[in-house]
Amino acid sequence: MMGPALAFAHGKAFGTEIYSQYGIGWPLLASALSHFSALTYGNLIGMEVIYGCVYYVALFFLLWNCFKQALWAGFAVVLAIYWQLFSGMSSGEVIWQYPSSTMMRHPMDVWFFLALVLHQRSGKMFWAVLAGFAAALGLFLETETGVYLLVTFLVYSILQAGLAADERRTFGPKGWLLPPLAFYSAVAVTLLPLLLYASRGVLFTRAFWYGWVEALVDRKSTRLNSSH
Repeated sequence: MMGPALAFAHGKAFGTEIYSQYGIGWPLLASALSHFSALTYGNLIGMEVIYGCVYYVALFFLLWNCFKQALWAGFAVVLAIYWQLFSGMSSGEVIWQYPSSTMMRHPMDVWFFLALVLHQRSGKMFWAVLAGFAAALGLFLETETGVYLLVTFLVYSILQAGLAADERRTFGPKGWLLPPLAFYSAVAVTLLPLLLYASRGVLFTRAFWYGWVEALVDRKSTRLNSSH
């Protein structure tokens, strides 16, 4: 995160001039915050911890919405924090030194699924749009896990289309088409301006798109080779 953040702060562009292994959003945010406080590793870890607190509070509300029991939701959050933040480390290590091993690797999934649950229950288009907003930020912050959110909504839409007409909380006989349209429109409207800013105006070039997905393709290739 530190290298790409410093590069962007010094006028370089993501995609064409900056290689960022996991995504664009976190380095760009760190670079923006450097205008208010020093860009140090301590401050980066502080940013992670603050967002981690927000994330696990949101996880509590998601689980509370699903379980309908605050006690079970709280218990599940404690387990999630224990397993993700306090397990699998050597003595003296702090998990925040490795952001990709924390919820920073999938920062928007909790918001995405909360919006998805609320959409499934109410059928209101607002929640599909909010899910698209969350997915776009997820893709911007961490490319790989953001792609998973886009695919998840596609599968969700297919399952919704398979419901009987009287089970759908949508409008009209083709109402199941509206949520995906609202979702992916929200993704595009949210994501494109962010990428335009991060690319410093060269968004619509082959070089940018190749540079943006390079890390994703390289990680997939590495996993495939290691499996052989």
